[in-house]
Amino acid sequence: MIRIGIPKERRFQCIAYAVGFIFLCLPLFLDLIVIPVAGIPAFLSSSYKLMGFTQQKPMSMNLSLKSFFNREFQESVEHFAGNDLPLRSLLIRTNNQFYYSIFNKCYMYKSNIVVGKKGRLYEYGYIMGYNANRDAGLFRMEDIERSVRKIKELRDFFRARGQFFFYLITPSKAECYPEFIPNRFSCNISAEPLWRNRFVEELDKSGILYLDASRLSLENRDAYGIPLFPEKGTHWNQLAAALATREIVELIRKTGHYEVDDFEFGCAVSQKPEGSDADLLGLANLLFPYRYPTAMVSIKPNKTDLRLKMASVGGSFLDLPHRFLQQNHFIDVIDYFFYFDSVAFHEVKGEISARNPADYHDKRALYAPLLLADIVLLEGNVASVSLGNLNKLYDYIFNDRRAAGHAQ
Repeated sequence: MIRIGIPKERRFQCIAYAVGFIFLCLPLFLDLIVIPVAGIPAFLSSSYKLMGFTQQKPMSMNLSLKSFFNREFQESVEHFAGNDLPLRSLLIRTNNQFYYSIFNKCYMYKSNIVVGKKGRLYEYGYIMGYNANRDAGLFRMEDIERSVRKIKELRDFFRARGQFFFYLITPSKAECYPEFIPNRFSCNISAEPLWRNRFVEELDKSGILYLDASRLSLENRDAYGIPLFPEKGTHWNQLAAALATREIVELIRKTGHYEVDDFEFGCAVSQKPEGSDADLLGLANLLFPYRYPTAMVSIKPNKTDLRLKMASVGGSFLDLPHRFLQQNHFIDVIDYFFYFDSVAFHEVKGEISARNPADYHDKRALYAPLLLADIVLLEGNVASVSLGNLNKLYDYIFNDRRAAGHAQ
């Protein structure tokens, strides 16, 4: 008699294959059969969806010879598998949560999110900037001197036009709270930030008006009973930004250019982070919500309604100071050149419109607000020793013939 069966030595392997097959097919079975008929159970659904920058038109899976050969059918299947499977978001967030909770890893945002000690999240580039700030071999003194000369030339250029110009050094989470950076990055938290110190010394020698918000944040990091950077965010919170904005207003007032009242604000603590206070948390796309303290600031309007125009060149750390200056009635119109040539924002009383620099063949129309503003702000983050915003603005003003012609 011939017996047909599975050898004992392979039974465990076959059982493992069967369990794996069921595990892989179960989500597809639920997605294609159970959920379309019965609906999504509440515990499987989530209001947090995968985020993106484009909105695609609806696609239907209609199989025909034409749709098959022109690949419309295949593309519709790919779109369905990638975006419309009801459990896709849940499965991705579950996977992200597993690696985050078990291995302190996050592979979202191109693996640029670093899970630090006590659950602090950092952005990889700012940790690299922290170390670069303390490595004298990564920068030269002549480069710092050249950069400061460029800032001085820009200051003189705008001053000759009757415009008020100043430079802002914004902080980084790594600079303010280095003790939570993972040990594998070998950060020397007792070392001085050599690049920042030498850069500030040159600014002082050149008589350039500037605000070092990085030092301001360090001095106040433990003064208010709440961190100045949110636990799972990469940018400063509203309290840190309000402290810097107050110093900006004071800096301008001391020069005597404008009569302005004291910048006053109130601050409350919230346990429900949102917006920029949870930007890295949102990018991590985890399964569970997280609660941690963050600041909610209210701005007292200025009695003197100046309604000035300001043009800013910098990064995303300027978002909150812009908002506070408008709420204070100090600034009416802000033209915000995000990293100079990425996006141009026009902000009026909280209403924001965006322009794409790539759509402008003649850059004079795009950058005209730089030459029409009452105040020009140039920002550089302490983690960026390359000073990209400065170099782009300088090249436009002094090296572009069309800009020179427009300046006249």
